[in-house]
Amino acid sequence: MPWMSKERKKCLLISCSILLILIIILIIIVVVLYFVMFKPKSPEINSVPVSLDRLNFTLLPVSLNITLVVDVTVKNKNYAAFKIKRTNTTIYYHETLVGEASVDPRVVSARSTSTLNTTVDIDVATMMRSGSFLTDMALGLLPFTSETKTTGKVIILNVFKLHATVDVLCNVGVSLFDSTTNTICKTTVHELMEMPIRLKMSERGDKQSENEAGNVAKESEDSVETSETFDEQSENVAEESEENVT
Repeated sequence: MPWMSKERKKCLLISCSILLILIIILIIIVVVLYFVMFKPKSPEINSVPVSLDRLNFTLLPVSLNITLVVDVTVKNKNYAAFKIKRTNTTIYYHETLVGEASVDPRVVSARSTSTLNTTVDIDVATMMRSGSFLTDMALGLLPFTSETKTTGKVIILNVFKLHATVDVLCNVGVSLFDSTTNTICKTTVHELMEMPIRLKMSERGDKQSENEAGNVAKESEDSVETSETFDEQSENVAEESEENVT
């Protein structure tokens, strides 16, 4: 090892210390940026109270037409756009499906809020087949359950990807006498993080395993063929020996 002066050792030590400090600072900055800006977050979805778009009700003769409006607000807290694949709303009357509607795919810009508007026509003929229909009509209160499911994803820097599905379940009471609604909602979020780099590595590993399995199978076939060839050669030698003896 070449001789080094004290001054040179001191300069080298200082340089290494500065480099180490810079690396630590860089790591801290990357971690902070990930948790503050780059980490994908599930959208915040809130349900607006279900309202009536149309209510026509008469007693004699009995006639009923209902159209409900189900709105949800999507607040995207990410620094990238949230792409909504589909939004589907279903309406149930005493656990019987009486209405369904969907919203076309759309994009919610970064750090913004968008409202998804869904208008659902109620199938009154299906409601009338329920055993509770006449009782509810007499009470003047129709109980409905609305379920809105929104599915989408957000991709940040083409590295961090988050798939999210949000379910908004609402109990809705429609008053026939004063044409008002009463809504109680609950929101459930299901999310799945995806790392493209990790997936690619996994795919490479699977392909490598398939190649190794193929090579093993090929080697097995070669060994079987070699064994058959050896058996044939042994039989030929045996036949020649018998002929020589004869």
